[in-house]
Amino acid sequence: MDDFSQAVKALRHDRLIVDERDGQFVALAPEIGSDRIVRRLVEQGVAVYEIARHEQTLEDFYLRLMRDESDR
Repeated sequence: MDDFSQAVKALRHDRLIVDERDGQFVALAPEIGSDRIVRRLVEQGVAVYEIARHEQTLEDFYLRLMRDESDR
């Protein structure tokens, strides 16, 4: 299991995230700050090298929409 999968599993268990995608992004649950995410990961022994906010661009949205359509 890679670090991202391990992190997602721990964060989902604690209901700190509501979604994950592309093996590198997570969507935080309402009212959850990045400080809580980092704290929980460190408690679980997951190495945190970087955490950054990502705003979805129109291109990101379009590409994901097209990928989802091709999966049907």
